[in-house]
Amino acid sequence: MTLRDHLFDALRTDPVTAPLWNAGFRVRIGASACLAGEKVRPDGSDCRSNAVSVVLPLVAEVVSLCPEVAIGLGVPRPAMQRVRLAAGHEAVRSVEAHATDITARLDGFATDVVRSRIFHGYVFKARSASCAPGNAPLFDEHGVQIGLAGGRYAEHLRRAFPRAPMCDEEALVTMGSLARFVMACYRYAASLPAEGIEPPTH
Repeated sequence: MTLRDHLFDALRTDPVTAPLWNAGFRVRIGASACLAGEKVRPDGSDCRSNAVSVVLPLVAEVVSLCPEVAIGLGVPRPAMQRVRLAAGHEAVRSVEAHATDITARLDGFATDVVRSRIFHGYVFKARSASCAPGNAPLFDEHGVQIGLAGGRYAEHLRRAFPRAPMCDEEALVTMGSLARFVMACYRYAASLPAEGIEPPTH
């Protein structure tokens, strides 16, 4: 049995997910655009993930977004990093030009996204200062890594949809992990009113 057949069979027969799947409902899963194969990385490349670009579209509506491109940064562009400033708060700014601080623009974009869309799951780019679910390198003002942090955009999505399954692409490298993620997204949707269509929680 292929992964596609396994997923279809599981969604069709699981007592929690079957009512949604059999009624034609498809969960909405957000994804970092580079994982969907879009060439939006700072160097103009992509980080295509088979799970995101091939498998998930079979069972879900996949919405690919790149917050850095969405706020007006070009391709190519300087790489960004998560920085803890001396004042104690954290920012996302250019590795090369520290004056290029995109924190406020990322916050504004994230606010617009969660006001206008409902997600039942999300796959973020690992280690991204904007999108990582928790493993972005965190630097001090002198460029020394002091720990790990969530991407700024990803943090907003986690707060808006605290129960929705969220991970990075590295968590979906096996058939089993991908199947569990898909089922979790459908079970989350099934727990919501009106077949998962309700306003985001702020």
